[in-house]
Amino acid sequence: MKSEVIQYRERVESERGPLKVLRSLVRHPTGLSAPFAVALALCLSAPVDGNTQESCFFECKEQFKFMQGYTEYTPRAAVVEMFGNPSRVARNEFAAMEEYQGVSLNFYIIYDQDMKKVKNVGLYSFEKPENARIPFLHMSIGDRDYNVLSDIDFALLSGSCGGETSEGDARYNYRWTPSCYFGRPGMYRNFSFMLMGGDSELCPGMEDFGVINLQEHKCKPGAISVDAVVVDLSGEEDPNLYGELISSFIYWSEF
Repeated sequence: MKSEVIQYRERVESERGPLKVLRSLVRHPTGLSAPFAVALALCLSAPVDGNTQESCFFECKEQFKFMQGYTEYTPRAAVVEMFGNPSRVARNEFAAMEEYQGVSLNFYIIYDQDMKKVKNVGLYSFEKPENARIPFLHMSIGDRDYNVLSDIDFALLSGSCGGETSEGDARYNYRWTPSCYFGRPGMYRNFSFMLMGGDSELCPGMEDFGVINLQEHKCKPGAISVDAVVVDLSGEEDPNLYGELISSFIYWSEF
């Protein structure tokens, strides 16, 4: 019954908007009894958990909240309990990486070669960046103090990331930012973000697949989307180097 109600709510909300969901449920077109439909409508209209996106309330709520409490000391067993066993594991001469598949994102843990120390973690949003909660980042936006990938834009990047991005990938046109530092809201960690899109038409003066200067760019609003992030936990590494490893793994199955 729960999955049926959720599916119906999603369909109606996408077609008519959240307010009409409540009216539709009260009229019980799903065949629910009127009292139950009213109770369900009140439940759905209740305030969403302050630590959870409304769009993530049912399907990915637990994974979303898990990222809030994740630290380098979170045991691997807790990650497996939340996401299941790694979908892929890769190693090279200096690092190892596990990929965990979530509802709205993939979660990556990069270890040293012996898998004894966590060096970096990363998120990749394959569907809804608004549901990809960034670990360790707690900038205040409106009435919330957590951040998702869809929060990140040129205004934030230009103030916290110095210099130019990497060159755009010739096939998928992704770039990684230089190291970004947000101070206390970022728990004094260094971040790097993967930017998708951007070309000479959307960013005048830039060559196709060229670098983007985050302070001097002329990109139009919406020129890029932010689809992934890497957070350095070692205090010794440039996170965009590991970002390149993650994107190579995502798009080329190479590590």
